[in-house]
Amino acid sequence: MPEKLRYLNSEGEELVFWDKAPFYYEKKEGFDAVETNVNTFRNYNQDGESLLSKNLGVRNPIIEGTVIGETLEEFYELRKKMISVLNHTLSGTLIYENNNGSYEIDVIPEIVTFVENEFEVRTQDYRITWLALDPYWRDSTFYNSLIPLSTVVGKLEFPLFITNEFEFATITSGDIIEIKNNGDVEVGAIFYMRFVGSVVNPRIYNVLTQEYFGFEGTFTPDAEFKISTIKGAKEVVKTHVGKSSNAMSSRIQDSTFLTLRKGTNYLQVQAESGTNATLVDVSFKPLVLGV
Repeated sequence: MPEKLRYLNSEGEELVFWDKAPFYYEKKEGFDAVETNVNTFRNYNQDGESLLSKNLGVRNPIIEGTVIGETLEEFYELRKKMISVLNHTLSGTLIYENNNGSYEIDVIPEIVTFVENEFEVRTQDYRITWLALDPYWRDSTFYNSLIPLSTVVGKLEFPLFITNEFEFATITSGDIIEIKNNGDVEVGAIFYMRFVGSVVNPRIYNVLTQEYFGFEGTFTPDAEFKISTIKGAKEVVKTHVGKSSNAMSSRIQDSTFLTLRKGTNYLQVQAESGTNATLVDVSFKPLVLGV
């Protein structure tokens, strides 16, 4: 699969850059590692310096290529479209795909420049510079589906003999589930919690850090929760009979916005009662330093 770049702005308009017309793409910069900002200080008569802080700087992805039109009229329309979609007043998402997977990053268009071709009127070279305030790429390759912390075990077998105690399926919840974050840094996640029976004080527990996030009270199938611990998008939402509301006031004291550290994590569904009536799914995208 050839490298492909897609830019999707906040109004849903899209540009696709790859090894074909009309937006031919041939060069990229700023997609790999970014500069580390290191702050130090020196005490009186100290040899060397001491570390004060260190963090990553912003990212400036840049691509270069050629706009190619079959006719002069089409070329002008394509150039106009590029300028419109890359409107600097709109934010957007840059999506990079190659043989290893798919990665995305939030960006703001900074500079769009064109260079006239002396002997060809239907093409023009371009250079686009974006600004990514958060320098991490989100790896969306294998994390487009939910990871269950609870499982439904089917018990339907043939020949079928239905008795008063017959169960078509049972829910197994409370097992310690391993989740691997193959990214480069710790990352937030989205947890979805719902119920198939009466549950008291349900919570999601991180076995390694001994942190948890839970809700105080008795909950039934007409309620469900969404807990987002993603940086810049943290929220706790309760949906009850189709109506959504802020659920921070329902949280158990000392609840913590759970994150997934780099490497292996172990999570467990717990409840004072009704653990096997609690279903929890997790969704997350690892963050990588470069692609």
